[in-house]
Amino acid sequence: MSDTGNQNVHFERVAFYGRRWADYMGFLHLDEAMLAGKRVLDVAAGTSSFAVEAAERGVEVSAIDPLYALEPDAARVRAEEDFAMVMQAIVDKPDYLANTTYATLEDLKAARWAAAERFLIDYREQWGEARYRPLSLPELPFADGEFDYAFCGHFLFLFADRLEHDFHRDALLELSRVAKEVRVYPLFDTTGTTYPRLDKLRGELEARGRRTEKVPVNYSVISGECALLRITRQ
Repeated sequence: MSDTGNQNVHFERVAFYGRRWADYMGFLHLDEAMLAGKRVLDVAAGTSSFAVEAAERGVEVSAIDPLYALEPDAARVRAEEDFAMVMQAIVDKPDYLANTTYATLEDLKAARWAAAERFLIDYREQWGEARYRPLSLPELPFADGEFDYAFCGHFLFLFADRLEHDFHRDALLELSRVAKEVRVYPLFDTTGTTYPRLDKLRGELEARGRRTEKVPVNYSVISGECALLRITRQ
């Protein structure tokens, strides 16, 4: 278990915040070739530019987030507020950053806001269309195996203090119902502490016909264990 709880970073709410295609390649241990011709579900996608960057590469991504119910102007306001919230929390706790993927806080800020800007431009054009849908776990309106991959970055375990264990289990069962493979990162919360019931959770998933695997990743922005959880159906 990685425990860096002295950092104790606290966010007022689950942030409407996001990352770039390049970040997804890193923290989900992906390469562009493996996504070619695939259908991808991006869960709790926030202001990530992954969906629009994927579309530019011919990859079909459906991004979901409850905040996609916001109209474009309101989404921009929320994005700006939450970006400021996250950046201030990091400034207040500088040891929170691992400083391996981005050399400086300014580099991180520039990359994160670039992702938000690309998202907000595309969101205005695509709002109400299939690319961005206001949906929430743990129940999704998709058919079994509708997606090749489901990705969930910086949500489930990162905000484990606000989500019950049963929610984690039900959400991952649902994601592995609608997608052939699920990848979740990170495995730790906002203090850098690995989810303490991860082994129990994996056992519950495997008892319901899923295979689970911890996969090391070469990506680190937040101090904590550098690994993802990969889930497939047996």
